[in-house]
Amino acid sequence: MKTNLLITGGCGFIASNLINYFFTERPNQYKIVNLDKMDYCANINNILPEIQSSPEYVLIPGNCCSSDLVSNILSIYKIDVILHLAAQSHVDNSFGNSLQFTQDNIVATHNLLECSKKYGKLTKFIYMSTDEVQGDFNLRVDGKALNPTNPYAATKAGCELLVESYAKSFKLPTIIVRSNNVYGPRQFWEKLIPRFITLLTQGKKLTIQGNGQQTRVFVYVRDVCSALELIMEKGALFEVYSIGTKDEYSVLEISKMLISEINGIKFPQEWTKDDLSEWVNYVQDRDFNDSRYLVDTTKLDGLGWTQSDTFATNLRETINWYQNHPDVLLETSDRH
Repeated sequence: MKTNLLITGGCGFIASNLINYFFTERPNQYKIVNLDKMDYCANINNILPEIQSSPEYVLIPGNCCSSDLVSNILSIYKIDVILHLAAQSHVDNSFGNSLQFTQDNIVATHNLLECSKKYGKLTKFIYMSTDEVQGDFNLRVDGKALNPTNPYAATKAGCELLVESYAKSFKLPTIIVRSNNVYGPRQFWEKLIPRFITLLTQGKKLTIQGNGQQTRVFVYVRDVCSALELIMEKGALFEVYSIGTKDEYSVLEISKMLISEINGIKFPQEWTKDDLSEWVNYVQDRDFNDSRYLVDTTKLDGLGWTQSDTFATNLRETINWYQNHPDVLLETSDRH
C-alpha cells in the first residue's frame, strides 16, 4: 500500500525538490498532499508538470495555522506521515519582521502538532529544523543544545521544543532534522547562491555583507531529499538527525567560485579579497551575523547516508539550472 504523506510548504525550495524526488525516484510509492500558503517565495511550477497532473498529488493552498483545515486534511487523506518543511526562513527578514516568523513558524508548528495529537494515526511527524538553532559554533555554550542568536533561529528552536514536548507528553512519533545551508535548483533568489548566480548572469556586482569571511557548510538539495527519505524509512523516533557535509566555504570563496564558473575568470592560486573588487561591493553587515555553523552527522551516517557528488559538480548543476530557466532570472531582475 502507498504511504500517504502530508508535506507542508511543498511549493517552496526544499519541499518542492522533495516532492519531485519522491515521484521520480520512488514512483507509485507515495500519495502526497502539499499544503502551502503560497507565500512570496513559493512557486506552483516548482513541482514538475507531470506531478501536478498526477492523481497521486494534491495541492491544497492554505495555512498550517488553520486547525480545521489541517484536521480535515489528516482525516480525509488518511495521512500516515507529516514532513513539516513550511517556514519563514530568510534570516535577514527576521530582523525586521520577527513577529511574522513567530506566527508562521511557531504557531503553525504548534497547530500541526495539536491536530496530529487529536488525529492519533500518524506513524511519524518529521520536523525540518536548521543548524542555526545551535548558534554560532565559536560561541557555543558547553552542554547547551539550543543557543539561537537571531530571531529566525529562535523561532526554529521554539518549534523544536514544542515537538519534543509533544513527543514526551503525548507520545507523538516525532523526529527532528537539522541541516546545514541547502542550495540547488528552485531556491528563491534571496539566498546566497541563487542571488549571486542571478547578479553575475545579469552582469551586476555581487553584494557581500561585512567582510565576507563568515563560513557556511553547504548541502546539495538532492542530498537533503535522500537524507529525509532515509530518516523517514529508518530513522528512530524521538531522535534528532543532522544533515551536513565537509563542504565549508566562506562567502568570499563562494563568490570566487561563481565568478570563475560564470565569468570564466582565472584567479591566481593565492588570491585575496582585493582580487574580487571588480565584481563585488561590500555593504554593511547586519547587527549580528554568526561566523560559523557546524553539525554532527554521526547519527545520519549510521543510517547509511552518503553525499552524492562533489560540491563543484553540484554547484555547476545549480548554475546550469538557473541559466536554463531564464524566466526565473527575469522575475528577479528588478529586485536587486
